[in-house]
Amino acid sequence: MSSETPLRQTTSTDAPLPSSTTSTSKAEDWGHHLKRAYTLSDEGKFQDAHNAMAQAEQAGADPEKVERLALRLALLEGKWREVTRQAAALQNRKAMFSGNLAFRVYEAYCAEARWAEAYAFLRDITVPADERGLLIRPLYNSLLSCTEPQDCPKHLEEMVFGPEGGPEHTVAFDIWAMQVGTENEAIANLVQRAHDTWPDNPIVAKNLSRRRVSAPKDAAQEDLDDISYLRLSARSLKMRAPEDPLAEISDSIVEAQISKGLKRPLLRDDASDFIASPEGSSGTTVLVFGGLGGLAVITYAMLDSYFAARDVTGLYIRDSSRLLTLNGIPKVGDTLEKTVVALKQRLAALTHHKHLVVLGSSGGGLGALQYGARLNAKAIHLMSPATNIEHGFLRRIADTRAPALQARLGDQIQTDAQDAREVLLRAPSTQVHIHYPASNPTDSAHAEHLGDLPNVHLHPRPGLNGHNILPDMFAKGDYQAMIEEICATGQTSKA
Repeated sequence: MSSETPLRQTTSTDAPLPSSTTSTSKAEDWGHHLKRAYTLSDEGKFQDAHNAMAQAEQAGADPEKVERLALRLALLEGKWREVTRQAAALQNRKAMFSGNLAFRVYEAYCAEARWAEAYAFLRDITVPADERGLLIRPLYNSLLSCTEPQDCPKHLEEMVFGPEGGPEHTVAFDIWAMQVGTENEAIANLVQRAHDTWPDNPIVAKNLSRRRVSAPKDAAQEDLDDISYLRLSARSLKMRAPEDPLAEISDSIVEAQISKGLKRPLLRDDASDFIASPEGSSGTTVLVFGGLGGLAVITYAMLDSYFAARDVTGLYIRDSSRLLTLNGIPKVGDTLEKTVVALKQRLAALTHHKHLVVLGSSGGGLGALQYGARLNAKAIHLMSPATNIEHGFLRRIADTRAPALQARLGDQIQTDAQDAREVLLRAPSTQVHIHYPASNPTDSAHAEHLGDLPNVHLHPRPGLNGHNILPDMFAKGDYQAMIEEICATGQTSKA
């Protein structure tokens, strides 16, 4: 070719372009449609996005790119069956999933109670190595939800201590404690093996700490005075959960209350389902509901120090049956209604009782609402609470705890106790304050379920997506402010 040869020769307008140009043009064409579909999906124009995706597919778009877009649209539209269908198609291609995307697909399986499929998906999915940790808890959550309890120890042993296991996999025992609650000899042996295999490992210590409701009982504690007992309680929190942000400030928490001076004797926590502190003379009684399985973020002795320093009476509930206390409270009553009657009698028997306030967190939130409203509490203060456990609601918000919870509850819970809306409508004078992580979709959905009621006040915490909001509340002084508000509440209860 001479130097005078033009770069592009003139051709007839009907002549075909070279094959490479045609290929590039088609790629640009379907790429344009895909880009437009993503933009439309971001704008919430889902039907237009589907049309643009179809145009891209007709133009010969890369099938994997189309499937990824289809998965995105299904997630945005909340079409859980379509989410799992598209995810399975991508998985068959051995496509790579980000840890976050894989978790969202897992939530879609959970929304339809398809736990065995969720487990298979998480077990076989291809995820970047540095993001695999995001899926460990969901992996065991789905395994324990689709496996008979007697078969679980074998599977847990193989997974936790096998080639793919490690210290971070000891979260399996935490999930066992949350889902099943009761411990058997096989599980106890595996827990001990974890301690022996990874001694002094902070991840192991954190994962196994929630299995204990309170520190091991020491007979010597019976002879301790209130101040020594309280300081011991703070130390036990640091030993059980050394990485917990609250463990770092546990000493300062109790010392602040000690400096105020305890106005009444401190309770002695015997780890039972119902504990009453010595009575205070302020007239305020606080009824406290711990989380699922009887878990409390700070020890009950530490919490009671707040109330003892303010001369407030504390009544503490543990949900050891893992039925959200909705079928009654052991030692008090064997049904919800009988327990309400018994609690009214206990309140009436207190010499100084004038008004009731209820405090609840996490899984204890629904019990706090049900009992608090029935007892005509002045106020109910909640942190990341469950507000509705009806199966349809839990599926609709993709609450991953739903199937395991429903399996435990069965038909043991009366229908009108599963949703807090109706009982709050019948108790309009009870003011409800809900603190929750604004960026956590599940906790936000539970809070917003009650948000339109006139006596409910929502307190979202911006930027938080973790379920445990107490470290943030402590850091910003909001927990202490809430306690002061609880103790200053002043209206005679009708209980």
